[in-house]
This record gives sequence, structure tokens and C-alpha cells, in this order.
Amino acid sequence: MTKNYTKAIVELLEAGQSLDTVLANVKKVMEQRGHTALYGATLKSVVNELEASAQQKQARVIVASAKDENSAIVKTALITLRADGASVATTIDTTIIGGAIVSFNNTHLDQSYKTVLKNLYQSITTN
Repeated sequence: MTKNYTKAIVELLEAGQSLDTVLANVKKVMEQRGHTALYGATLKSVVNELEASAQQKQARVIVASAKDENSAIVKTALITLRADGASVATTIDTTIIGGAIVSFNNTHLDQSYKTVLKNLYQSITTN
């Protein structure tokens, strides 16, 4: 039941309805149907859904240093993932040594030196 309410709320918000109006109307419907106990869980589900949707529209880039943020590797990865027009959230992680890890729309492209070195080590030690 919560899924149905969540879907309805998200669709109304994406259609441009005001948040106050949508929540007031959903609350009325829940009261009429005796589902007021589901209101809190439904709101939490809506927040989770909207956050997940926002994350899919944003490219995430992990680089070893700030100077790598606009590198050719990052630009190529964004184009490959068709995220060149999307907003980008950059995180610095010195453990990847160099290169970049780019994620967009549930697709992950790892071109970090750490991964390359780890794969090279594994191929050398297993053969």
C-alpha cells in the first residue's frame, strides 16, 4: 500500500503540483481509507525515492587530487557514460593513486591507477 501512495506522490510532484497541496490531499485520502498509520512510512519512502532519482541525474567522480578533476580521463569517462551535460559531484580519494572513478545512471567506470595496479598484480600472481 505504501508503494502506491509513494508512486502517486512522486508522480504528482514531478508533474509540478505543490508539495503542500499533494501532502494535504494524500493525508485526506489516507484518513478516508483508514491508512493514517502509513503516512510516516510513505513520507520516508518518498524522500528515498526522490534522493535516488536525484543521484541518478548526477555524475559522481572520484579522483586522487583536485588537479585531476578536469583531466582528460574524467572528460572522456563522462562522455562515454553520456553524462557530459549532467552536474558532477567530485570526491577526492588519495587511495586511488591517480586516474578516476566515474559513476552515472547506475553505470560505473573505474580507470583508477589503484585498480589497474591491482589487476596487474593479480594477473602476474595467478599465471
